[in-house]
Amino acid sequence: MINSLGGKRLDLFLFISILDNYYYFFINETILDNHTNKWVFKYISTYSTEIKNVIDKMQAVLFQNGYIEITSELANTIIEDVETELKGKGKARIFDCLFTDLISISD
Repeated sequence: MINSLGGKRLDLFLFISILDNYYYFFINETILDNHTNKWVFKYISTYSTEIKNVIDKMQAVLFQNGYIEITSELANTIIEDVETELKGKGKARIFDCLFTDLISISD
């Protein structure tokens, strides 16, 4: 399947908090290196006009419904005296508390 996309796929990951009106998103690029037969995953911070238009529409709908975006810097902030099911004290980030501690996010 990924070969039909030229060996590259972009995914939009959107997280919406059930605790309050907060959201976080990132774009991930998935590449299959046919020479090594390995998958490469990387965060994308520079977007094409087409992707920027999709993001702008998504954010407009969320803003219209009272949602506030959590920035990457804020999402990665560690909360010292808090722990989650999977992250101990001193390791839990705002992202883990608002959305999920099942995945790690980074730039």
